[in-house]
Amino acid sequence: MLLITLMLSAIAPIEMIAAGGIVRLNYYTERGSKFGYRTERSTASEEAWKYANRYCGALWIKLGLMAILPSLGAAYLMTRVLSERQAIAAVLIMQAAEAAVIYAIARRRVEKALAERFNAEEKTDDNV
Repeated sequence: MLLITLMLSAIAPIEMIAAGGIVRLNYYTERGSKFGYRTERSTASEEAWKYANRYCGALWIKLGLMAILPSLGAAYLMTRVLSERQAIAAVLIMQAAEAAVIYAIARRRVEKALAERFNAEEKTDDNV
């Protein structure tokens, strides 16, 4: 049971690392393609698209790596306190919550970085 619970707890961080790698390495694809960080700000220009995807991909990799140990630790503790079914259910719920929180953090940071970089450039271009 411990092995299954530990494997389940690593799914979300591993998916984040993989998704971060895909987004980071495929930043050169067309805006609006199947893979990529698509928001109004990131699709405003080709430069913003590339910047947002490189930044978001790197951030997801970093957050995924940071999430692995806490996920495994929480899963281990759950197997010591809860029954097998309860531990597996708790790990799955924890993974969904973890992914949602990390997504929110990443989105906020990427949007902030885009705003700082590209709004600053717009102001500079307007003054010329």
